[in-house]
Amino acid sequence: RSEGGLAVAAAEMCTGGGLGLRVELPPDPDPLTALFSQSNSRLLVEVGPEHAAAFETLLEGLPFSLVGESTVEPRLVFLTSGKCLADLGLDQLRAAWKTIP
Repeated sequence: RSEGGLAVAAAEMCTGGGLGLRVELPPDPDPLTALFSQSNSRLLVEVGPEHAAAFETLLEGLPFSLVGESTVEPRLVFLTSGKCLADLGLDQLRAAWKTIP
């Protein structure tokens, strides 16, 4: 998450894998910071449901949280307190990426 924060890491995961992602952020007075804060040493990891318990066991004693789930619908959705912050199709994400100089 060091280059663009959670929002960019999630967008890269979606466009690379072709799956959607639904992310529920904790309540935050500044959702832009939650989405784009470039925090070193933080990772966004996708783990299949059948491996979730084993993965969480590996992280025992470390700070981690479940922030969302992959979806077959090709959309990246960010929510906080039930409010939609962004809902973007993967085609939109790919088009935006291609326009970056």
